[in-house]
This record gives sequence, C-alpha cells and structure tokens, in this order.
Amino acid sequence: MNRIVKASLPVLLAGALAAPAFAESPAAALVESLCASCHGIDGNSATDEYPNIGGQKRAYLVKQLQDFRSKRRENEIMNPLAEPLTDEVIRALADHYSAQSK
Repeated sequence: MNRIVKASLPVLLAGALAAPAFAESPAAALVESLCASCHGIDGNSATDEYPNIGGQKRAYLVKQLQDFRSKRRENEIMNPLAEPLTDEVIRALADHYSAQSK
C-alpha cells in the first residue's frame, strides 16, 4: 500500500465516523471509502481476486478484522487497513457485512 493511502487512513476513518448520518448502517461511509473497492458495498466482490464477505457470520468477520489488525493473520492489503480500526469500528463493519446477502 502506498504511503499516501496509508497516511490518509486515519483521516478517512475520522471523517466516516464523524458524519452525522450514514446511508444504510453506521459503517456505510467507511465501507464506501475503504472496503467497497475490493469487497463491494454489499460484500460481493466483482472479481475472484478478493473474497466475498457479504452474509458472513458477524463473529467471523470481527475475528478476521481483529486478526488482520494484530497481524495474527497476514495480508499485505488488509493489515495496514485494519491496523487503525477500533473494536467499535470493527463491530460496525461486521454488522454491515453480515447483514448483506450472499
């Protein structure tokens, strides 16, 4: 991940979490700014390169994001994206994607 994108992650997170109203869920703005380009807004990726996460169990999504954040699970894309996420943000993302259909 390039340095400009990595440096802007905290700004994206703060802006997404501070927005007064999100479209469909508390995580919608964050999903749109960080997750959708690979996993899609609804968690159904347009390419086989990225996994579909829509409709996954909430607990599974929480664990995977926490593991990416702590580097217990390593991925060159997901580790830097998950690193600044708080538990609250992780739960909101998991809520969003688990509520989607497969």
